[in-house]
Amino acid sequence: MSINILPDGRCEFTVQGFSFQQNPKSPTLFAFVASANDLIKFCGVARKSQDLLTNYQRALDTTRVANEVTPFFRVPENCTPTSIVLSLHPTNVCNLDFAPVGVGEQSLGPGVSLKVLSLTFIDVSKLPPDEVVRYAKDFLDERLANEGEQVNSDPSPTVAKSAMDDSFEVVDEDEELASDNAEGDESNEDLDDGDTGDEEAVGGAAVEIGQSMLMQLRNKLDTPSSMTPDVIECLRDMLKPALVIDGQHRLFGAAGVEEDLPLLVCSLVEPSWKEQVFQFIVVNDKAAGIPKPFITSLAGMSLTGTELDELRDRLTQAGLKLWEVEVMQRLGFDPKSPFFKMIEFKVSSKTTVVASPKPEGLGYQTMKRVGRAWHDAKSTGLRITMEKLYSKPSGKKIRRKAALAKWQQSNDWFDFFCYFWGAFKTKFGDTPVWQLHSNLLKAVVLEVIQQDFLNFLNTLGELLYDFEEEDDQNRRKIVFQRYKKLLDNFVKKHEIAFYERDWKGSKSLNHSDGRKALANLFRKLREGESIANDPVITGNI
Repeated sequence: MSINILPDGRCEFTVQGFSFQQNPKSPTLFAFVASANDLIKFCGVARKSQDLLTNYQRALDTTRVANEVTPFFRVPENCTPTSIVLSLHPTNVCNLDFAPVGVGEQSLGPGVSLKVLSLTFIDVSKLPPDEVVRYAKDFLDERLANEGEQVNSDPSPTVAKSAMDDSFEVVDEDEELASDNAEGDESNEDLDDGDTGDEEAVGGAAVEIGQSMLMQLRNKLDTPSSMTPDVIECLRDMLKPALVIDGQHRLFGAAGVEEDLPLLVCSLVEPSWKEQVFQFIVVNDKAAGIPKPFITSLAGMSLTGTELDELRDRLTQAGLKLWEVEVMQRLGFDPKSPFFKMIEFKVSSKTTVVASPKPEGLGYQTMKRVGRAWHDAKSTGLRITMEKLYSKPSGKKIRRKAALAKWQQSNDWFDFFCYFWGAFKTKFGDTPVWQLHSNLLKAVVLEVIQQDFLNFLNTLGELLYDFEEEDDQNRRKIVFQRYKKLLDNFVKKHEIAFYERDWKGSKSLNHSDGRKALANLFRKLREGESIANDPVITGNI
């Protein structure tokens, strides 16, 4: 199994694999294993460009391939068990042939047969631009003719939507190796099928748009001056015998490794263009993503501390934020946490489940910010606290980076977090106030209360820790005593009657104006101002 060069200069690739069909009218599938370095020689990607909008893939992110994907494959223990999805089709530069191997279907399973794929193709990467344009003209003429026949014979909504997909960009693939680009938990909404009559009307227009864009591209080929290098390279890809429907970053990332890495491939055999677009949408848009809370809980609950440490470098290299695992593991699953089993971790792909018998929990993203404020200790008051804990009066002042490392590795950040929220739990733990969705136990309220305390600590930090003590243990004891005294005075201002009363503006808190109103409310509470007519209470936010 390798690329052979024939006497006439064409390339030949042969491989054995499994041929099967999942449904009576579905495309034939052919699964095989091949070297990434061989695959990239005959696999193209139907990439969009500014001058070629009819394709359905985004351009290859070469920076991501070089900095993320290829380094991932260079780790000896790493692999990707997910298959690359291809479209196999003959073009005017390629012949495609399947031959049976002779193994009966009974030995492989119903509907499954062993076959040999043979590809004989011109290496389009070596063709001059004028030759690429000549082959591309024939390719587009055939596609336009086929599209015209389909529109005339079947103006159905399904065909219309597939053609329309040529005119817009669809989200890219390979999310399993991508870095975490979004903090929130979003889910795709189901498309509304709408009324059949309206769909046909819209669909007809969509087919015309798709054909029009193809015709514009075809007309450009008659004007050599309009052919940019970008268009020429996209046309080279389109002429190749295989197009990557899903997995382009994994494929080119694996090919960047010095060794020949074998990849599992599942290919559609001679699908139509609209079938390729449909499959791309299904793979990328319809697949249910794994929520970040689930990933975090998986790493936190399914790995022991030793196992997590052993995988630390690989998990980091693969894009998992280990600080998030550490913070949320402590907040949600450490029995010392005041919020033990109270945070919403999405541990099911279909339903939202909490790490407790209750059906709901505190919002994951907001509680992550609550925990991170202590873990990262960026506020002035916590920075002063760290310096006092770890610096002797007679010694050199500890640098912030070294202090933060001790703060995190010793779990002092978690102890101070538990002291703070433990004081509230001690006061309200046996009352309805310490139950989910009370006025207190809303994630946004918890976040704003905590920020009010940290702001208070910022202003008093130097004065609060104005003492000298050489002994580490004694100094640590005094720091905790003074912190606890400040905290007790803070919590005294928060009376049960305040949280039991009706907050008419409680449904409008989780936006910028609501947060500002909450911050002002808790400042008033701390400073002893009247809150009778506060917007959060009256609902006039």
